[in-house]
Amino acid sequence: MAAAADHQSVQLGHVRAVIWDLDGTLYEDTHHFDYYADRLAEALPPERRQAFHEAYRLARDGGHALRVGTVYDTVRDRILTVQGGAVVEVRTWAGEVLAPEVWREDYPAPVAVDHQRLYNVGDFWWLCAACAAHFGLSQEQTLAAFLATREYMTKPEFRLSPVPGLAETLAALRRAGIVQVLATNSPRPDSETLLEKLGLAGAFDLCFFETYKPAGMARVLAALAEKYGIPATAVLSVGDNYLNDLDPIARAGGQTIFIDPHGAGSQGPCTCRVQRVADVVSLLQPDALLR
Repeated sequence: MAAAADHQSVQLGHVRAVIWDLDGTLYEDTHHFDYYADRLAEALPPERRQAFHEAYRLARDGGHALRVGTVYDTVRDRILTVQGGAVVEVRTWAGEVLAPEVWREDYPAPVAVDHQRLYNVGDFWWLCAACAAHFGLSQEQTLAAFLATREYMTKPEFRLSPVPGLAETLAALRRAGIVQVLATNSPRPDSETLLEKLGLAGAFDLCFFETYKPAGMARVLAALAEKYGIPATAVLSVGDNYLNDLDPIARAGGQTIFIDPHGAGSQGPCTCRVQRVADVVSLLQPDALLR
């Protein structure tokens, strides 16, 4: 696991825009993933459901080779550890470490994570999807379960816990002239409902839904440059999915804060690594931007 960078290594005085992910970044709740897993299990043949639930619970709780921070090969049913774009370890679903000569030619660097054959298991959404793929669900079935879960999250009975101080921090940063950007891969309607539940409706200067990160992050950077004249080097990206949220910004010369509640360690360089969204709130107080 990569060591966390010291908080003071973030050069806040150079920041002119902050890009925020939504799920896992603007809230810390995780109870909806069990609902998602239940919807996936319902789409499986009855004889596979118990094994699916057991694998999901093990992976969720850190007892499986599949974990947040890995990459899942849906074709070869392998679990990859990737660092700096290169595969450094490969395991079977059962956790057996394969010798490099077995897999080296299969994964030329840089690894092209495409969410088709290779799943970036950067959060619990993709952990659930990888489990579903292993047990034979199609991408269409997995998407249907995902959309059902997102719809469930918009219902009044689904509760989210706002992160204390986050809304106030976003407002203070905007008053200080720091552009606030939302960039999520989730659909717009349910994402807007989640923002309302979190007290963050209207908190952003720019919003990008179905961004298709990581590739779609280029569109976000282009918009910042065109509308505000802000270069990538003056951008800070905050997220919990390293390859989606942070890698494009790090490669462009910007700064990054990696929220790593699972202790996965980053898959590449990040300016700062924290455990909770609350840690980000403490880092981004406006007075720190003047130091």
